[in-house]
Amino acid sequence: MSNIHVDNYEITSYHVDFKQRLTPVSLLCFLQESAWKHAQSRGFGWHDLALKQEFWILAKLHLIIHRMPEWRETIRLETWGKQPELLTAFRDFELFDGNKTSVITATSSWHILDMQNHKPVSMESFLGKFPIDPNRHAIEQKPEKIRLSDNHSTAGKLFTVKPSDIDMNQHVNNTRYVQWAMDRIPFEFQQTHVLREISVNFISESRIGEECYIETSMEKDNIFLQAVIRKEDNRKLSLIKSYWVAGEQKTVLVST
Repeated sequence: MSNIHVDNYEITSYHVDFKQRLTPVSLLCFLQESAWKHAQSRGFGWHDLALKQEFWILAKLHLIIHRMPEWRETIRLETWGKQPELLTAFRDFELFDGNKTSVITATSSWHILDMQNHKPVSMESFLGKFPIDPNRHAIEQKPEKIRLSDNHSTAGKLFTVKPSDIDMNQHVNNTRYVQWAMDRIPFEFQQTHVLREISVNFISESRIGEECYIETSMEKDNIFLQAVIRKEDNRKLSLIKSYWVAGEQKTVLVST
């Protein structure tokens, strides 16, 4: 059995933005779905962990976008595991267009949490099942730990976590943090720039009814640093770092 899982996805009208290109959130949904399907096929998916009162969480993610697929394209998504550690699993992704050209690469890290205390648990029982391809790397480096700078940041308006933000693990789905952050980047900027790279650190959970805000700072070279913060205790829930280029440039800046 191959350790590489493959899915094909059609880019429909509800997956794209005002430029008719796949949105970052839709992209993350595709990655998450393929990761879950692969894990389920190997005996450590959502249902398998639920029997043990455990669940998966995405901890860190790094994406490099050479070209964002467009409306009505069909993409091929390949995903596989990398050597796990005691409390951390690693998974890579690569997306290809209809010409078999690699358009997006990604790497990620994951934890398994106990449903009762939400603390990480050992992955020892799954190590023999984890589908590893030791010779292939979509991105060789592990996802980075994002560090905020001392540059001036702007705090956005307060918003409340809604029922539509909550997933089947009863907390905010990881895609929502990215959506919140992207919505804080000015529309005028997004009209004239293209997203080429994004890193996300998921630090703490958020739940229904909590009030949050986002601090945004723009670094040199069109890099945005953003923090999703819970108002009650000022705890950082997620950090997002995104790199953009003007117009339709195809160059990619890796690990800025």
